[in-house]
Amino acid sequence: IVTDGTGDLKNGPVEVYSVLGRTSQLKGAEAYDFLGFSVSVPSSSPQLEYRGYVNFDQEERTAIAVYNPDKTHSVELELVLYGADGKQVATSPLGLNGGQQAAVFLDDPNLFGDSINGDFRGTVAITSEVIPVAVLSLIMDRATGALVVVSLE
Repeated sequence: IVTDGTGDLKNGPVEVYSVLGRTSQLKGAEAYDFLGFSVSVPSSSPQLEYRGYVNFDQEERTAIAVYNPDKTHSVELELVLYGADGKQVATSPLGLNGGQQAAVFLDDPNLFGDSINGDFRGTVAITSEVIPVAVLSLIMDRATGALVVVSLE
């Protein structure tokens, strides 16, 4: 898919399917130029479970982007935060309506309260009981604001 970049700026998920449907194992990355920067976003196939790296320090800050591809049903996700020692630190629900997307830094107090305060390194597990969702991890360089997108597949 290639565009000339004209028209109104829009955000949202990009869904690409082959004639084989979701069973095709189609993989790829979206690459685009934005304000003079080249950006690449890897594919994220909907799944019931993800686990990703979390880091908060002077240099980095971690976020997640989540998308519910089911247009008619809402989903309630369970987020479980683990410390570097593998021990559970906190849990949080995250609800998405049908077709909704959300992006949030994991140190947002609405998620895990003050569990991430200062430097923190660990992992987050994201689970959906019924509806598979697509998840990407985003690691922000605090000095530049640049985001590195990491697929959690």
